[in-house]
Amino acid sequence: MNTKTSTLSRRAYRAVIAQLFAYILFVLLPSTVHAQTYSGPLVITKGGTYKGNWESRDSNVPAVEIKTSEPVIIEHSNIRGAGYLIKSWGYAVNLTVRHTNGYGIQQTPWSDHKKPRRFVTVNNFKNVVIENNYMESTAGIYLGTRYEGDNSSSQGVRIRYNIAKNIDGRVYGGDREHSQFVQFNFKGAIRHAEIAWNQVINEADKSLVEDNINMYNSRGMSGSPIKIHNNYIQGAYPIAASGKQYSGGGIITDGDGDINNCPAYIEAHDNHLVGLGNYSMGIAGGNNIRYHHNRAVNAATFDNGTKYNMYTSGFWSKDYYRKNTTFANSVDNNVMGIVAWGYTNNRNDISVAENADFKSNTALPNPITKQTEKDEFNLWQGKLSQNGIKLGPNGTGGSAPANQAPSVSITSPIANASVTQGGTIIIEANATDADGSVTKVEFYQGAVKLGEDTSAPFTYTWNNAPTGAYSLTAKAYDNAGASKTSSAVNINVVAGASTPTEDPLAQQPTDGTTSGTGKITHEFWANVHGAGVSVIPVSTAPTSTSTLALFEAPGGKGNNYGQRIRGYVTAPESGQYTFWIAGDDQAELYLSTSEDAGSKKKIAFTTSWTNPREWSKYSSQKSAQITLQAGKRYYIEALSKQEGGGDNLAVAWQLPSGAKEMPIEGSRLSEMGSKAPEAPATITPIVATGKIILEKWTGVHGSNVSVIPVDSKPASTQELTKFEAPSNSGDNYGQRIRGYIIAPESGQYTFWIAADDKADLYLSTSEDPAKKQRIAYASDWTNSREWNKRTGQQSAKITLEAGKRYYIEALHLEGGGGDNLAVAWQLPSGAKEMPIEGKHLSPFGDALTGISAMKVSEVADTEPFFAQTTAYPNPFADVVTLDFGDREGVELAEVTVLDQTGRVVYKESKLELTNNRLSLNLVDLKRGMYILKYTDKSGKSDSIKLVKE
Repeated sequence: MNTKTSTLSRRAYRAVIAQLFAYILFVLLPSTVHAQTYSGPLVITKGGTYKGNWESRDSNVPAVEIKTSEPVIIEHSNIRGAGYLIKSWGYAVNLTVRHTNGYGIQQTPWSDHKKPRRFVTVNNFKNVVIENNYMESTAGIYLGTRYEGDNSSSQGVRIRYNIAKNIDGRVYGGDREHSQFVQFNFKGAIRHAEIAWNQVINEADKSLVEDNINMYNSRGMSGSPIKIHNNYIQGAYPIAASGKQYSGGGIITDGDGDINNCPAYIEAHDNHLVGLGNYSMGIAGGNNIRYHHNRAVNAATFDNGTKYNMYTSGFWSKDYYRKNTTFANSVDNNVMGIVAWGYTNNRNDISVAENADFKSNTALPNPITKQTEKDEFNLWQGKLSQNGIKLGPNGTGGSAPANQAPSVSITSPIANASVTQGGTIIIEANATDADGSVTKVEFYQGAVKLGEDTSAPFTYTWNNAPTGAYSLTAKAYDNAGASKTSSAVNINVVAGASTPTEDPLAQQPTDGTTSGTGKITHEFWANVHGAGVSVIPVSTAPTSTSTLALFEAPGGKGNNYGQRIRGYVTAPESGQYTFWIAGDDQAELYLSTSEDAGSKKKIAFTTSWTNPREWSKYSSQKSAQITLQAGKRYYIEALSKQEGGGDNLAVAWQLPSGAKEMPIEGSRLSEMGSKAPEAPATITPIVATGKIILEKWTGVHGSNVSVIPVDSKPASTQELTKFEAPSNSGDNYGQRIRGYIIAPESGQYTFWIAADDKADLYLSTSEDPAKKQRIAYASDWTNSREWNKRTGQQSAKITLEAGKRYYIEALHLEGGGGDNLAVAWQLPSGAKEMPIEGKHLSPFGDALTGISAMKVSEVADTEPFFAQTTAYPNPFADVVTLDFGDREGVELAEVTVLDQTGRVVYKESKLELTNNRLSLNLVDLKRGMYILKYTDKSGKSDSIKLVKE
């Protein structure tokens, strides 16, 4: 045999070996930005998994752009760009990016708007998962505009196990766009959001990061906060790094949104913050935010030994935008060592401590050096090793700790409480989950499940409980399926008077016209085969007909049948309602605009089965918000088709007050053929004006509210649109908020007061202030809207009658330091307003609500008149000016002023306007509320409410 290899064969053999060796190197060695071959930009229009190397050398063109809402996975890829690396705007994206390298390259001129080199930028999304990636010289991750997911565990945000080097917001031409490692800037509360186990290192003069993590007007949920934990963040500098001005830093909650849009429900813990300019962790706005067990160290020194010239600080909290949205926050159990050159001991661990409870924080001893910072990095590396976590591409999440069951306890009713038979029992539970989120809480009486709630505050309303002793428990479930049952709370339901003994006002409720007959019609058709509710033979006589005491059909009725629950639902409140339907197998829910069944429309449905009372399995189960009128009956109908297996059907709603009935209670329902009850003809509903009066006395010294000189003229008077005084308005003053509160429901109410320094809350049994009684008080200071710091802040349960006005008064004494005053309540339905909303309030002596309905119609014409007309000053002392703005041709025939009874106390018909203004001397009028009515020569009238000091 000839074993000699030819020259050609040897060359071929060497070529094969070389190719094989190159392949082995490619597989085994880490990839770098320079070692890849890149294709041009990629546009994704279909869901799927994508792998490859893509680049864009044009700042106006993304390297990868996603134009689909179908799930997209990008993995084991390399992406680089002069602008956006991965972009999806306007497609409700469902995106996963994992085991991928991203690099920012040389920027080019941009058009329309700046385009920083974001690793990922999305502006509406259902689900975003970014895990085990490496990013260098990028502008980080931006999630903006709107969260459009269903808040299930599969639709949220997870940003974990990533490595980021040199976050850089610079764009072409030397300009910049504020950029972060992660920024949330979206509307829509999110249940499952986590930023964890990421390493971010920014180098001086090689990066330009603003806040490393910024939560801007974004929020989690009660019981399921946005979680920011176990991240290592090092470096935050201006360009040049030696500069004196810098506005970025570490982790911040930020935003100028109102109470419904500001940051809320955010928890940051076990993070490491090292060498950051400006600050380490801050709260610039928002509520229900907790920073705990974090470590912040800063030697304020560059690697070459020179000192930072910029400001440095550790932790801070402040209502920066003055929106009164910053409260119920905590900064606790943190470790800090922040060098600030020129400060006392060259330290600035806590710079501003407002609008949050700072407690149990530990300051490291001096000196804080570069070695201290290196030790922190070593601590971080050890933590990764202990948890088996490898960051970046080809890394893993490690062996995360075993899932912990949630904690849960019943907060109301209290143990051994006695409840009168026939009364409403509001069961409240507090549930939290340390390593996830609470998905639902079930409520039990013994072994019998009463109901469940899938969102905080977790409550259940139990009506018509018979007399006896009961053991109540709550069972909480987390997003991983773990559950825990609370300790039992024993209560007694006793027969007796309708007014509970603990009610200090002893008011008897009266029946209104917002209740149904207590039952609804249930029709059942046996032997119905097929799928979908359309096969139910509703035009034929049902196999059986019965009535139900709540909007839920009995289970265990068999297979292959159809059923219909129909009748009327009576709205107890005016406002927007939300409905849900649950059923097995298919179900549809219809509602009419009146009692006419012919006007019904489908508002919710299920196309497949749900478990009993499982309200959120499908998005179609929930209706849009629907406006209903209090006391009005509406035709309602639920259809369900059962094939095989389990069977159930139920309908729930949420009232405008926020209370949920799951399912709808029998007291709201009426069966087919019933007639609506007639409302008493003599009752005229009282409508709140939406405001309440605040009176303030300055220069008040003492230690008790009794020193407030309420019998003298206040220094100032103003109207409030909710039961809360402005904060930070000075020292050594007293104030009184007083007026009328109108009960929207009949039943038992609970009140709270919060204040700094001392305050008393009074309520009358009627409109008469002389009958007021103190129902709650703050014996010493509390934080703003901190309702449970002192034992006297919460009232006993007080029975109020729907539509009736009650005199209410809060007295407050402020010494020095911070100041606040607010009053809250809980309605019989379980809904809470904290503070009480203006829609339930009227000022003291308000003529608009004190005058009869007939006299009001005489005072104010229904046709809008002189829309630009104002009266000032208001409140006034002696003279008030009526100003008609720039309206031409104003000719007045008469001006009158009416008191609270509708009596004319001032009248003038000889009127001459100067520059469209008329001044009235009302020096002879007493202090109080008045109506100024003005009529033009064509006979049109309008009016303005006045307050004389």
